[in-house]
Amino acid sequence: MSDIASTTLFTLQNNCKYAVWPPGSLFGNRPNIIYTEFSLRPGSLTQLNVPAGWSGRFWTRTECNFDRTGNVECAIGDCFGGLKCIGGGVLPVTPAEFTVENAGNGNMDFYDVNLVDGYNVPMGVHATGRTDNSQYAGCVF
Repeated sequence: MSDIASTTLFTLQNNCKYAVWPPGSLFGNRPNIIYTEFSLRPGSLTQLNVPAGWSGRFWTRTECNFDRTGNVECAIGDCFGGLKCIGGGVLPVTPAEFTVENAGNGNMDFYDVNLVDGYNVPMGVHATGRTDNSQYAGCVF
């Protein structure tokens, strides 16, 4: 069981009219999470806990097809033939990037949505439950 005070809850929701597969990856030597083996149907959501000190990104794979052996190939954001992503995906993807610090120590979280790796889906971040200067960040066209 995880210590709630040392985790941050992410809610990933699909507002697109098609299914998406949102993988996550980490930056540097931060605690590793790999949440990649699920899809989000239109209108559905899932929640993930990440540990304090995690730094990484989420992006969205689209137009994924599965073969009989369970291998997957996605038209955009593909993880090189696997459902489990390690590292990044094939560009273009819209990344949402995060650094989650330990709020109990007065540290702030940092996040952004950008076009540095291209654009494949509209994406936005709404931060809630913190007393710092959390603002909406997004790339919606």
